[in-house]
Amino acid sequence: MHLPSVELWQRITDAGLATAIECRQWAAQAAKVLKTAELSDGVRLAKELVEQSRLTAYQVEILFGDTPSALKRGDWIVRMPVDDPMWRNWFVAERSAKGLRSPTTPLTTTRWVRWLDERALLQLQSNGPSLKRLERQSQVRATHLQPIHGAEVDHGQLAIAVDPLTGKSLAVVGQGHRFTVAQSLEIVRQIAAALSALHQGEIVHGRVFPDRVYLAGKQCTLARDPLCEQTAGLAHGQREATLQGLIGTQLGDLRDCHFLAPEFLAPGQTATKSTDVYALGCLWWWLLTGQAVTPGESDSQCMAGHARPLRELPESIELPEPLRRCLRHALAKNPQARFEDATRFCTALDTAQQISVEDAQSAVQVASSGDAAVQTESSQEEVAARANEPINSPRTSPEPAPVSKKPSAPNNPQGKRNSLTSQSSKVSPKSSPKTFVAAAAKPAPLDAGAKSRTRSRKASNKWLIPTVGGALFAIVALLVLKFSGALEPNPDQPLAKRNNSDRSYVPPQNATSTAPPITLAAKGQETGITSYHVVPESEGRLWVPPSDPSKINLELLPPGGQLFLRFRPAEIMESAFQRKLLKAFDKEVSPWLDRLAQFSGRPLESIDAITIACYSPASLGNAPQYALRVDLKAATPLSELSERWGVTTRESIGDQELLLAPTTELAYYVAEQPLVQAASVSHFAVGPASLMREAVELAGTAAPLVSQLEKLWRSTNSSLDVNVLFAPTFLFSDGRTLLESFPARLEQLLRDQLSGDKRAAALQVQWQPQLYVEWQVIGQSDRDAGKISSKLAEEIQTLGSRVETWFVDEAPHPHWRALALRYPQMLQLVSRYTRVSVEDGVAIANLYLPSDASINLLLASWIALQQGATISEGATQVLSSPTVGSPFTVDQYLERPIRIRFDQEPIEVALQLVEEEANSGLPPGASPMRFVLDGDAFELAGITRNQQLRDFQFESISVRAALTEIAKRGNPATPGTDLRHPDQKLIWVATPDATSPGNTMVSLTTRAAAAAASQKIPQEFAAP
Repeated sequence: MHLPSVELWQRITDAGLATAIECRQWAAQAAKVLKTAELSDGVRLAKELVEQSRLTAYQVEILFGDTPSALKRGDWIVRMPVDDPMWRNWFVAERSAKGLRSPTTPLTTTRWVRWLDERALLQLQSNGPSLKRLERQSQVRATHLQPIHGAEVDHGQLAIAVDPLTGKSLAVVGQGHRFTVAQSLEIVRQIAAALSALHQGEIVHGRVFPDRVYLAGKQCTLARDPLCEQTAGLAHGQREATLQGLIGTQLGDLRDCHFLAPEFLAPGQTATKSTDVYALGCLWWWLLTGQAVTPGESDSQCMAGHARPLRELPESIELPEPLRRCLRHALAKNPQARFEDATRFCTALDTAQQISVEDAQSAVQVASSGDAAVQTESSQEEVAARANEPINSPRTSPEPAPVSKKPSAPNNPQGKRNSLTSQSSKVSPKSSPKTFVAAAAKPAPLDAGAKSRTRSRKASNKWLIPTVGGALFAIVALLVLKFSGALEPNPDQPLAKRNNSDRSYVPPQNATSTAPPITLAAKGQETGITSYHVVPESEGRLWVPPSDPSKINLELLPPGGQLFLRFRPAEIMESAFQRKLLKAFDKEVSPWLDRLAQFSGRPLESIDAITIACYSPASLGNAPQYALRVDLKAATPLSELSERWGVTTRESIGDQELLLAPTTELAYYVAEQPLVQAASVSHFAVGPASLMREAVELAGTAAPLVSQLEKLWRSTNSSLDVNVLFAPTFLFSDGRTLLESFPARLEQLLRDQLSGDKRAAALQVQWQPQLYVEWQVIGQSDRDAGKISSKLAEEIQTLGSRVETWFVDEAPHPHWRALALRYPQMLQLVSRYTRVSVEDGVAIANLYLPSDASINLLLASWIALQQGATISEGATQVLSSPTVGSPFTVDQYLERPIRIRFDQEPIEVALQLVEEEANSGLPPGASPMRFVLDGDAFELAGITRNQQLRDFQFESISVRAALTEIAKRGNPATPGTDLRHPDQKLIWVATPDATSPGNTMVSLTTRAAAAAASQKIPQEFAAP
């Protein structure tokens, strides 16, 4: 493009690149080089200004274009894009200290700056952007940490500035280059120090990978995303493009999975301080060996490697033993055995390095003195003492948590699990000179929980949906004994409390009130409460459970489980009481028990335990997937089982084999490997082949759980009759199909009690010799436990009186009136013998009652939860054949109040949740409506169907208002846009359902698509 020099100077001043005085000075300098004719040529003049470093080639390109104003953005002068593929869309920019440009105020500040408009921020939603995180990061400064500056807003755009980086990333430098042990250690020490500063500020880095470490000479700098926390993970579909956040990725032959902790095997996991340390350990391993710690051709194989025991460093790597222990400790598979944060890692690293130096010096002295034996013994004692003195915080040999050891006798429920007069042997770091050595050399086995990636799986196996639903409904019915929210009376009426002194039940007592002596564990062993004392009865103390805890076995099951149900079929068949209990619910439960026997290939009498694990659906809207772990009472020949399973082929995965049954589309994974037909099998797992392959990749080891589930899993007791462990968010989202077998009242009850801030729950039951029920709930943090337990205790104490008031307002149906009249007294007995407390951040309630009470309680509770349990005043006293009323109009349907609550869901899932609520509990004569998302319209408008809606909490809202709220929050325009304005692109419409003539459906679409289809625009969005 030809441009006269006069026009060029004008554009330079208009763009703010120089003042008029500076332009004259630049022209004078250019005149010394250029000829007179060349001075009038804008192209030649611009080239000379670039050679004199007055302008950059990028600035010249913009000046000769149509938008020279793009070079002046607020107070910043844009010089050029950052010359690093990782920092795409970032610019090198300058401004004066006062934000002004004049000959007396030169440009003094150079930063890398990125400008974000609203659309760019929306595209980053999956990365968890947070201005609060940006502000906190700008306050943390350290020698080897890239400085970040506060955000600025200019013309509706967010400007984020960071200090420029020098050198190249380790990912680039490390290609074909091997670092020495000393170089690797120095890099790790510098990065650990930078990471420690972040962790002390309660900030998680999230991506301590080679592409975030810049090396310039001997100095390292840790780059960090200023805004986004979720910048690492397993790429899946549409998320892959936005996973990187504000900074790109450049790992070369490496992948994210090479640096991810085992916790990321479970879906939805986010980074923590502990996962930062694990990533740093992986980085250290890569620096030492030039290879990833867990090589694999696929992400799944690589992640499976993280769950397996850590392999040893090659002998050629001469890393001193104390430093090797630090590396092993950082790479511990169990988060509880890993360094808690980078600060503790730094302390351990410094101490280990000092020990290594002193060991080397001692070896020299020993060699010179000839008294090797004495010197070696003295050196070891000194080294061990030094190892323990500064390193007393890593959670390698943790002090016992305040959870009591349960007595082995099942007839002593009275006591307190947390506040028992008990003793425990506490081994402090200074109590044994080998604490650091033993802890670091032997990380705890992998049984910690974590969240994993979302998987792509085949169609779900629906054969287990009724199985889980049927097996769960009787257990979950017990929840009404604690909550009874569905039976809530008129809140304005006073609650009466009956005197039950004449119906007291005293749980069995211990024969003695003295405890056996405390036995201290040997050095190096895990210690805990080994005994308890009987204490006076108090409502503030929990009952002691019937037996010692022993975690339910989750080996052989695929990773990513969100709900686990374990029960003991053989005991059900052998126990006269449990058969009697089963008979009461025979119609609901027996068909599904038969299905379990069919798919396990063995009669129920020969199965000691079955553990059912539930997983996310293979695709959106489908039912959950399931897998079973089966423990047989007696070993059975594999040949016999294979015949019963219908196995025809085998699939090899590494050194493991999977048995495939094409007729049932199931795969069987046997614990006893390698497979031999004559071998005897005691334990196996079964499920869809896509799921079971993931279990095989883990070689049958127990997969990590999400952190809250893992915490409750540790307190499960496999000796009890029933164990249920689940994440409430799964039950109400991906696992909502399970609730279809429950009565509407029970479903609503579960939503009321477990939605919102509840993250994990566990229910455990023992039927004999006394009925024992234990309920545990974890909130968003340990601080929520007190609030949850207080609400729980209040509801339990008023159970009986609330049900009495309910029966006053609505008479029980004659079919169960005799049992209903005794129901409040049963619940009052439950209230009296239920204890509620808090232990280790978990709200716990437990209960003892005579076993015979369980049948009546379950039966009465189950009937009470049915819609026809009571008869309102003036209603016809008939349980079945409800009167069909006049059909609902569309407006009446849309005005129905619903309750919907979720913390975060994609817009498509949010629409489905509204659909479920709107179609539940419809009156007779009302037809359900379909709710669909118009994907084509979304694509044309540039709206992503996976964008996240957050904090959607409504106790009572009409269907149309909920739909309008979804459209408002999902609209790409600026929040606060008038719903009737054309910028409100996203709307909903009620339109005829083409798949069901005569019916109406709701479509979430765009204004343009609705107009093109001549659909009626709702009044909320209609133009004035």
